[in-house]
Amino acid sequence: MQQASLSSILGTQAPDLHSLGAYVPGDVRAGASIVMAAGMAGANWGGVRDRYLDPVNLADPTKPLAGQPGKAMKNYRQELAGWLKTRYGQEDRKAGRGEPRLL
Repeated sequence: MQQASLSSILGTQAPDLHSLGAYVPGDVRAGASIVMAAGMAGANWGGVRDRYLDPVNLADPTKPLAGQPGKAMKNYRQELAGWLKTRYGQEDRKAGRGEPRLL
C-alpha cells in the first residue's frame, strides 16, 4: 500500500509502482490494479454518475456521438451493480423496480 503526497512525482521522474499481491494473509486474490489520478479536486462526480450510470444518457449507436451532447457510448450501471454484488454482496433494490440503487 502506498499513500501519495504532493511530491510523489518530481519533474520527469516516474515512480515505480507494483502491486504486492495480497495485502491480508490468506487472501488468494491476485492483487490490485494500480490507478493514479492527479488533479481530481473539484471533479464533478454527479456529472460522471449521471452520464455513465443513467440509462437515459446512453447514445444512439446509429448516430454520430458528436451529434449527441451529454450522451455516452456505454452505460456502466449493470457492470457496477454486478461488481458491487460480487465484491460486497450488495443487492440494494429500488422499491418495486428491481433495479440496483446506484443513482
